[in-house]
Amino acid sequence: MTTSTQARDTSYRIRESRTDQIFNIINYTILAIFLVVILYPLIYVVSASFSNGAAVIAGKVVLWPVDFSLEAYIKIFNYDRVWTGYANSVFYAVVGTTVNVVLTLFAAYPLSRSDFYGRNIFVGLFIFTMFFNGGLIPSYLLVKDLGMLNTRAALIIPQAISVWNLIIAMTYFRVSIPSELLEAAQLDGCNDFQYFVRILLPLSTPIIAVLSLFYAISHWNQFFAALISPHQRGSLPVADHPARHPDPEPGRHEHDGGSTDIRPPAGHASNRSSTPDRRRLRPGVDDLPLRAEVFRAWDYVGGD
Repeated sequence: MTTSTQARDTSYRIRESRTDQIFNIINYTILAIFLVVILYPLIYVVSASFSNGAAVIAGKVVLWPVDFSLEAYIKIFNYDRVWTGYANSVFYAVVGTTVNVVLTLFAAYPLSRSDFYGRNIFVGLFIFTMFFNGGLIPSYLLVKDLGMLNTRAALIIPQAISVWNLIIAMTYFRVSIPSELLEAAQLDGCNDFQYFVRILLPLSTPIIAVLSLFYAISHWNQFFAALISPHQRGSLPVADHPARHPDPEPGRHEHDGGSTDIRPPAGHASNRSSTPDRRRLRPGVDDLPLRAEVFRAWDYVGGD
């Protein structure tokens, strides 16, 4: 009986036409090419990390490690700033995510209530910030005026609420939580805060998990926020440590093997005058020393 059933199932299978077979072959070929293009750089990075530095520079590493070596990992693990950066990233991911989720839920719940007076006005103001913002310089000045420069709060408070995540939480409260629960809780004597803490939050674990994931990834990957708000090295996330090495003296770059002089040579336009004529500067060529001085002044103002 089983054999007859299998035969019957086989007879009912839809046979692919020649066009479908050609399409599948082309589709699988394109997907395989994309897989190789995406996967090869990852494999190469891992292989290079286990290879000798000279072999990597010489271009001998293609797919597998050459002259197997753990020197790169030894140097990284012996570099204190990497561990400090990871500790800071964990701190921002945990504390920042907690602040984000709490504030997002507290804002999303009243905005999801149809009986909240002025709800549309507040929602409109939140949505307005998704399309328009003050810009880089006003944001920096705001952080500075609030006294948050060189503090960990500069990487947490300005991004305390994501409007996109706020809308997701509002939608969850309106769609997934029946309004009859609020009416029943009010009949039992619950106020809004008790209803939110005792009834709404236990039913909102899915959206809390989603928000926590989104915010944690955002904090872990943040890079630009720490650059525009000068921080002490001890509070920088791991992504910003390699990029924030103040020069030991103007025009010199320090590295493990010594220092390299990057100051312009004698007679260069930047040395002949302390106030170069910007009308004669060629963008990206003559203004390089000027850019370097701007970044050095930035690091100096931020402290170390």
